[in-house]
Amino acid sequence: MASVPPTTTTAPPELHEGRDGVRETIKLVNWLRRRMLELIGAPGLTPGATRVSFDLGDFILGDEIAGDSELLLWQRPIPYSFFNPNIVVLLYLSARCNAGTSLIQLRVGGTDGGIDGTIIGSYSVSSAGYPAYAPVQDTLMITRGTGFDYLKLTVIPAGEGTVQFKEGGISLT
Repeated sequence: MASVPPTTTTAPPELHEGRDGVRETIKLVNWLRRRMLELIGAPGLTPGATRVSFDLGDFILGDEIAGDSELLLWQRPIPYSFFNPNIVVLLYLSARCNAGTSLIQLRVGGTDGGIDGTIIGSYSVSSAGYPAYAPVQDTLMITRGTGFDYLKLTVIPAGEGTVQFKEGGISLT
């Protein structure tokens, strides 16, 4: 196994011990994330051999969303250089709504935190089977761009109804 050359191991000055608070914690997490991405993309590793899985249950399990405007539920940056030219996206989750029909959408691109980007998958969840959860599963393909884009999951609840999600995930290969 090829050894990976070390990257910077000294934390930036703003992350020294003795500082506390949410802002410093966020800086530390982001610094660690950047170091991990440098390590993953380091020379000696095979480009395009990446598989990334996200557990949506950690983010939206048991949440209830009421209203009738589209809401951003989940977003992650996708660094294109880690993937093959054609990226396979696997979406799987269980969803239910208690009134009408809600719409779940998977998007690529757009702005950070925005309800925008290209819709690559759209899924209806009806209250007809309530209280049972309905499986939402799809396999999609996106073409690798340059830099990175955001992968987003949004929902448009049905009027005053609520939407619930559980046991969800997204995998990219």
